[in-house]
Amino acid sequence: RSSGIDVDVVPMGERPGNEVLVESLSVPSVVSAGEVHSLSAVITADRPTAVRILIARDGEFIGEDRQGLKAGTQRRSWEMPGSDTGTHVYEIIVDPASDSSRENNRGLAITTVTGPPRVLWVGEGQSAVPAALEVQGHSVERRVPGDLPDSISGYSGLEAVILDNVSA
Repeated sequence: RSSGIDVDVVPMGERPGNEVLVESLSVPSVVSAGEVHSLSAVITADRPTAVRILIARDGEFIGEDRQGLKAGTQRRSWEMPGSDTGTHVYEIIVDPASDSSRENNRGLAITTVTGPPRVLWVGEGQSAVPAALEVQGHSVERRVPGDLPDSISGYSGLEAVILDNVSA
C-alpha cells in the first residue's frame, strides 16, 4: 500500500448466514411508448425469508412486492406499464427482515422508450389497413407505389412496410 498499489481484501470461507442479494435486474433495452414490458430480477437468499421489494422508475416509487424468498437463486418478474418517451432508470431494493450485508440489495436497469412504431403503408385507393394500424397506436406514413424511397436509408426508423394490393 505504501508503494501506491491498491490492496483489496476479500474474506475467504463461507458468507455469513442470512444473506439476501440482487444478482441482476433487467428490462428490455428499447420499448415503444405505452408498451407494457417486463422487469426481471435474479435474487439469491441463503435461507427462506420474507422480503419487501420496492420498485422505482426514475427515482419515483411505483410499486411494492411482498413475497417470501426460498433458499437459493430465483427470478422475479413484474409487468411495468408503458411510460413516456426517453431514457428511464428502474431500481429495485430488496428489504429482508434481517440481512448480513445490505449493500448488495439493490439493482438498476435502464431502458429507452421510443415513440409510436412507424409503419410505411404502400397502396392505392381505399383500404382499412392504415386506419386499423393507427387505432393500435402506430404512426402510419401513406405512399403510392411510385413514391417509394429509392435507398435503404429511406426505410430507416420503420418497424414495417406494408404493400397493400400492389402489383409486382
